[in-house]
Amino acid sequence: MSETHWEERLKRIEEKIEQLPTKEDLESVIHVQEVAAASLQEKTYQVGDQAESGYVVLESLFKGLEDRVATMIQESEQRIMTQMEQMGKVLEMVATLNQKQDERLSRLDESISRMEESISGLTDITRAWIYKGNLIEKEVQELKKRMGDE
Repeated sequence: MSETHWEERLKRIEEKIEQLPTKEDLESVIHVQEVAAASLQEKTYQVGDQAESGYVVLESLFKGLEDRVATMIQESEQRIMTQMEQMGKVLEMVATLNQKQDERLSRLDESISRMEESISGLTDITRAWIYKGNLIEKEVQELKKRMGDE
């Protein structure tokens, strides 16, 4: 092989070497990659922190919701108990009124029975008077007849 061939080859190798990045270029690229890696690491920490803070916020929201639901249930139970107590009082009042009404009806029944007895007694007396009146009328008629005959 000739010297020109080697020279050309050397020339191509030198061109390729010139195209290769320098130490400063490589250090610059490494530095950029290190900065990017650090930035990525920082963003990862930030995402982790945001996820943790999101978890804390969600946990707080769920706790608040749980407390609110528990309070609503407790208030509902208290209203139900109050209404049941009021209904119990109303039922007691109704029972008392029913008992008083039953007593009134019993007294009314007794009064009606006494009135029936009184009416029955009056009917008997009236019949007796009518009977007596008829007897007296007959006697008067007989007396008139006798007096008229005499």
